[in-house]
Amino acid sequence: LPSPIPARRWDRARRWAGVRAFASQRIARDASGRAGFFFALAATWRSPTHRLTLACAAAVGVAMSVVAVAGVDLQRAAALGIAPTRLLAIQPLIVGALLIGFRHVIRVPAELRASWGIQVAWQHKERQFMAGVRRAALFGLIVPVLAAMLPLFVYVLGPRLALAHAALGLAAAAVLLEALLLGYAKVPFACTYVPSENLKALAPIYLIAFLIGASAFAGMEGAALASPAAAVKVLMFLAAALLAVRLRARARPLTGV
Repeated sequence: LPSPIPARRWDRARRWAGVRAFASQRIARDASGRAGFFFALAATWRSPTHRLTLACAAAVGVAMSVVAVAGVDLQRAAALGIAPTRLLAIQPLIVGALLIGFRHVIRVPAELRASWGIQVAWQHKERQFMAGVRRAALFGLIVPVLAAMLPLFVYVLGPRLALAHAALGLAAAAVLLEALLLGYAKVPFACTYVPSENLKALAPIYLIAFLIGASAFAGMEGAALASPAAAVKVLMFLAAALLAVRLRARARPLTGV
């Protein structure tokens, strides 16, 4: 009699075929974008080195979040239906740490032997390929994390405000990802890793700027959740920031940093 294992593998393959079809039709329709999307997902989740790096980034974000919410009374916040700024800071801290970790892992090669082939294939399609990589980071990394944090904010804010909070987090993640990948020209996950010489000296400055930015955005989210007018202003600010970064990316030549 045939073994039941192939049947389970066949069912799993059919489920993933549906996911791939949805991604190809809704997320990355361009061929180069699809290549970047699926290559980034495969390199991120199949490589132990990349998974470990992202796990470390997530651990740093969780550690900062634990410090931020120390002393916050969740039951009182849920009774009032208002989340304090320190609680709202959980989302930008974890999402920001993961995106910074993703910016690092794309510089670490998953398979050096494939580098030359990818470089030949993506000529004159660099921006489309990188667009697929960005979508992989958003839909393969950030959306699951936002979904995992959603029950906490549903408990505190209720379903409607929790979904609005997650949507603001996704929009901010898109802006931050665009800024982190501004001018990046190397093949993600396929080029030789070159460590930055100034990272140790600049790391404290980057950390302070990151904490200030996360706290400031949490305050903006609190205002947006409390007032529709403030929400419109925050969305306009994020849209303007995204447009400015994309225009800067168009005007700036790719440098391969």
